[in-house]
Amino acid sequence: MIPDTPDWTRELCSLLEEEIRVATLLWGAIKREREALRARDADALTSASGVKQQCLAELDALDKDRRQMLEMAGLPSDRAALDKYLETVPDNHPVAYRWQRLIGLFEQCRQANIANGQMVAIQRSHVERALRVLRTGNPDTLTYGPDGSHASGAGSRTLSSA
Repeated sequence: MIPDTPDWTRELCSLLEEEIRVATLLWGAIKREREALRARDADALTSASGVKQQCLAELDALDKDRRQMLEMAGLPSDRAALDKYLETVPDNHPVAYRWQRLIGLFEQCRQANIANGQMVAIQRSHVERALRVLRTGNPDTLTYGPDGSHASGAGSRTLSSA
């Protein structure tokens, strides 16, 4: 059972608040990443991706701190153990509220990151199609064989000469 002393609860709440703060920054970075993808703004994309990576590193460290805190209390440090504990406390318990908020933010970030990845995949397919047109004159002509090797004779087309 998780210790339910005021000091321990306050310390865990403080840690969760910090995770919520960083997860909120991550959410903002992912939204800025999406805006940069839509605008095809490489500088903004690089900036947003850098912030995203910093947030992920911070969240990883905070997760490690939370796990250590639980282990020091002699408890399992996985999410299931915390979820099980939270089933025993009222919904308005300070840890329960913060944990649910954090999990909600993580889910928002996950969904937005998936959407960004899909946008990247679509943009990549457009670029690949444009390159096929430039190489072969036909957007449907593949310039690589089924094994991933460059197909012979498929890609050389003179666009101009001097």
